Amino acid sequence: MERSFLSMTRCPRASCSGASAPRYSYGGHRTADPSLSRGSARLYHQRTQWRTNASRGRKKEEEARNGGGLNANLEIAVPSEQRPVNELSALREGPLSGWANLPLPSFLQRLALLWLGGFVFTTPIAAGSYEPSRDTAEFLLSAGLGATLIQTAVVVRMYTSWSYVANRLLSAAIEYEETGWYDGQTFLKPPEVLARDRLLGTYEVKPVMTKLKLVCYGTVGGLIACFLSLALFDTIQETYASQVPSARLAENGILYNKFITDINVLKESDDAAAAEARAQKGRPGYCGDEYFRALAGGSADVCKKFDVK
Repeated sequence: MERSFLSMTRCPRASCSGASAPRYSYGGHRTADPSLSRGSARLYHQRTQWRTNASRGRKKEEEARNGGGLNANLEIAVPSEQRPVNELSALREGPLSGWANLPLPSFLQRLALLWLGGFVFTTPIAAGSYEPSRDTAEFLLSAGLGATLIQTAVVVRMYTSWSYVANRLLSAAIEYEETGWYDGQTFLKPPEVLARDRLLGTYEVKPVMTKLKLVCYGTVGGLIACFLSLALFDTIQETYASQVPSARLAENGILYNKFITDINVLKESDDAAAAEARAQKGRPGYCGDEYFRALAGGSADVCKKFDVK
């Protein structure tokens, strides 16, 4: 069985030189070492194939990095950093713009982390406008509004960057600057460059732009929702505050009715007392001043029920 598998072929004695070694064939895999077993010969052949494939992969990667294997002289007029294919590579490797090239779940996860970071950053600012212990809803909405604003700005920035590169990839002519803004030129793409750029723009950049557009709609919608909710809470608070009676100190007490100037009138006239009660709108009179509340033995918890929520 071993002899049937192992076939050894040697070159003719007349044609063999001292430098050439006999070749042995194991199951179709050729090697110069007769001591190799069948499995070792196969492993040797596989390693050779891996090296060849790795070399080809590195060559293709280098060609893609240099413009898809095209002749570099086709775009020699345009500075390297202003070529659309290199601008696309810069977007892929960017710290923020590269997020857009990720799968949608990973992209949304990073946006969520960005929102949380923005929320932590805007929390002290929101606390300066709303007291967290009293105006909890307004405080959270205000911080969320700031975080969503940061998130929306980042997404819009990503979209504009990818849109700019997409336009340059799909255009037959691009503008570039040789040394500065004052010597701008227009470069007409050769057919090979135009075909490559349009393939990249159509099949790589446009799907990313579609994803960014949908995410941008979502962030803008969240921004509008936070703003409208915060405005609604402020309107409700202002409306309620306008209904809370305003107290003023008199010589010997507290009055709410602006037409009554002396508290003794309330003892003499039932109509004046009824008008004063209507002006208080069910709120205890001593709640208008801490001194008279303490003098009357009133509870602060009772007065808090009538304060603005």
